[in-house]
Amino acid sequence: MMGWVRLRLLSLLVIVAVAACADGRNEPVPLSPSFNASASGNPDVSKLAKLKPGRARPAEIVTAVIGPEGGSLRLGDFEIIVPAGAVTKKTPFRIKTPTDPNGAQYSYAEFDPSGTFLKPLTIRLPLDNTQPDEGATEASVVWWSGTEWVALPSRRTEDGRIEAETSHFSVYGTSYRFRGVTILGG
Repeated sequence: MMGWVRLRLLSLLVIVAVAACADGRNEPVPLSPSFNASASGNPDVSKLAKLKPGRARPAEIVTAVIGPEGGSLRLGDFEIIVPAGAVTKKTPFRIKTPTDPNGAQYSYAEFDPSGTFLKPLTIRLPLDNTQPDEGATEASVVWWSGTEWVALPSRRTEDGRIEAETSHFSVYGTSYRFRGVTILGG
């Protein structure tokens, strides 16, 4: 009996793994049904830049289907720019801001779909609408690895946001740094 149960579980895992690979061409998988902070290792958002007073926002979700020709998706100061050739078929993209009222005062959002892309995508996040910590020397886009925030090479945009390129999605935020060290307080 136990062998049969193990075989069924193994078969189910194989089916899930094959489905996660989409069509086998390194294509992103469909959107996850909803943001689950525990699935992303409970990111410590207090390490991110706070939005300026009055800039906290309600939880929102925006989605768009973007194909091989490329396109973009924007929610306030959060934006995804998909270059032509980053995906091989029409793919649903999503930006979701936090549902936690405390989290709404920090500059971060969840970006979907999961998986990797054939070309790097550009993500843009709030910068001018955030409060730098006293003495902070630079800001950067950071992503949650499941255990820590990882800084990406970032640049300021002409419209007062910060951007970086990425080949995968996760939870991304804006973080300020002191002389090359990421600030640990919010």
